[in-house]
Amino acid sequence: MPRMRRLFFALAAPTLPSPLEARIEALVRELGARPSALASRHITLAFLGDVEEARVADVLRAGQAAAQRARRSEYALDRLGGFPVGVARILALSGWAPPELASLAAELGRELLARGFTVDRKPFRLHVTVARLRTPRAVPPHDIDKLHGPAEEIRLYESELLSAGAHYTVLETWRAGDGLRA
Repeated sequence: MPRMRRLFFALAAPTLPSPLEARIEALVRELGARPSALASRHITLAFLGDVEEARVADVLRAGQAAAQRARRSEYALDRLGGFPVGVARILALSGWAPPELASLAAELGRELLARGFTVDRKPFRLHVTVARLRTPRAVPPHDIDKLHGPAEEIRLYESELLSAGAHYTVLETWRAGDGLRA
């Protein structure tokens, strides 16, 4: 049986100001949700799931190729609420993603497809999971002070599912646009 590794591409989530963290903690308590560890917060660009160890090199090449063509940009988080909208499974920060960020997610998808991987065809939706709801339910959005973050460092993560929750390890990091000429 080949060794499998659970992989995904993401951006690191920005550090949140203390008042916002306090607001999230209060909402997590109110909802009876399970908070995400601060160190595990991220913005998923492409989720691969289980990948055979022998194919990890192909994943790395896809990440490098997409990062070389990516343009650095900035996103904005301005809402805290349930995700997906309607019957939510998670509590998340969401907001505005520049076209460059959606293009990066699409480029990662193309690079992975070209190497024979299955990718999610849903459009990119900017969000940072801050808690998991124990029971799916509607959670109305709350406006927050706009928080800007850089979309300039693409990371390949490995996810290990543990009884206490997922543990993430960064396997590789690329700077967006390293292959672009000024």
